[in-house]
Amino acid sequence: MSFANKKPSLDQKRKELLALEYLTSLQEVKEWLENFLEVKLPGTTTQLGKVLQNGVVLAQVAKRIAPECVGKIQSGKPLSFLHTDNLNFIFKAVKKEKLIPKSVIFETVDLYELKNISCVLLTMYYLSIELHGRGLAQAIGDVAEESLEFSEQEKKKQWS
Repeated sequence: MSFANKKPSLDQKRKELLALEYLTSLQEVKEWLENFLEVKLPGTTTQLGKVLQNGVVLAQVAKRIAPECVGKIQSGKPLSFLHTDNLNFIFKAVKKEKLIPKSVIFETVDLYELKNISCVLLTMYYLSIELHGRGLAQAIGDVAEESLEFSEQEKKKQWS
């Protein structure tokens, strides 16, 4: 019996679908951030966690939401504990403006240590919806399949 032509199992299909949903969410959030900040973010879609890790982009978001909550934005490499100040700016801005429930806001380790990027994505979804409701930003939109910026190899890496 040959296994070369074996169809993917339901479990494999489920993993592939979850990976595609995750990658699509990364791209939707990346595009929303680029539109909101009116900048092109560096890196590929799959590198979004690394791009956000130092908090500079999110501090810029905070500055647009509540400038009084943002102090000196720490930039530069290598990643240092000072970069957590940048993350605190977004936490303060979201809290001050009562944008989203505390239970939905990611924790510092989720992003700073790249422990749970999904929580960061969820926070960005909630933030975009609330800002859209207040007329301050576009909501995160669906990404057209032809504009997806990740390869088959990147998809396989997510589900393996």
